[in-house]
Amino acid sequence: MTGKSLITLALVAASLVAAQGMSKPSFCMRYDCPAFDTQRLNGYELRSYGETKWVVTSAIGSTSGMFSKLFRYISGANSERQRIKMTAPVATKVQSVGGNQFRYTMMFYVPGDNPPTPTDSSVEIITLPARDVYVRTFYTWFFMASQSQYESEADELRSALDNNDAAFDLTSYYQISYSSPYWPLRKHQEIWLDRN
Repeated sequence: MTGKSLITLALVAASLVAAQGMSKPSFCMRYDCPAFDTQRLNGYELRSYGETKWVVTSAIGSTSGMFSKLFRYISGANSERQRIKMTAPVATKVQSVGGNQFRYTMMFYVPGDNPPTPTDSSVEIITLPARDVYVRTFYTWFFMASQSQYESEADELRSALDNNDAAFDLTSYYQISYSSPYWPLRKHQEIWLDRN
């Protein structure tokens, strides 16, 4: 075996070990969700995710109607007329576009390598590269988190990261929910900030 072959074999083995270290969290319950490695730090986590695919739709100023568009996609509004199981989390990227305006991009995780193409032109499939995110977890009871709760939790995470001299994306954050609106008990919610 050549030196180059040995290096390639070592890299493949290392990636397999890394992939096996990633696990599906218990708070996903019965849903498929992206696996990750995590480090618990001072009041937050640093998670490493592999490459993932998501079905997304976005708009400026409001999330109204977004969930319905994505739900129609998994219900068969796609090139294969295929029903796709609901996954977790439902993620919404909130990105400043200036003038106190925000672009909201709602996303459903899509397992597999070749998801069908959406039939709605305002819905698309994207691939997020492997990345690290800082995570703050919080919980609500009975109701989903409000916009002001998400904003407050995002400020808490930014403050904790600033106190630890951690570099993160200042232009956007993610609102994350792993729980169905109909789940009557404690709902698992998160804030994500991309690590720089």
